[in-house]
Amino acid sequence: RAEPGVWPKPDRAITRIVLDPGHGGEDPGALGRRGTREKVVVIDVARRLKKKLEKQGFEVILARDSDRFVSLADRSKCGNGRKADLFVSIHANSSPNRAACGLETYFLSEAKTDWERAVAARENAAFQTGDSSAALSAGGDVGLILADLAQNEYLVESSELAAKIQEKAVPYARIKDRGV
Repeated sequence: RAEPGVWPKPDRAITRIVLDPGHGGEDPGALGRRGTREKVVVIDVARRLKKKLEKQGFEVILARDSDRFVSLADRSKCGNGRKADLFVSIHANSSPNRAACGLETYFLSEAKTDWERAVAARENAAFQTGDSSAALSAGGDVGLILADLAQNEYLVESSELAAKIQEKAVPYARIKDRGV
């Protein structure tokens, strides 16, 4: 009788990274008190990060490299179509509360709290132009199951990366830690 073998999951080397500066084009993202637009800030951050990562030997692709709107489906295609090992979406939130400040890092997972659901709804509202839900479910139930399995495969790794980003970025930026 044969016993099934269990092997540790192989470590994946990260060589190709997609940086996704959020918003763009007609979608300015968050607006600052002095007219600062999130879409401008995040593309600047993405370009700077791209240069640093390329100096370290990574291949880096920007989901958008100019002030243009890129649909959620096209952002996803950029990552999946280029067979990226890592997809990082960059955002800069705002708040009407002047005392609010800090850095928080998110990773793709199911929202568990009302606050998480509200943040997801606010961030994704701009992407509701076009029928992105139809694109996701084009494979029917099987397509949705496969998408769920693929997301869950990387959930632990995504959580660990988010924690590491938060751990390193907060002291560097000297800013309040708002957590993962």
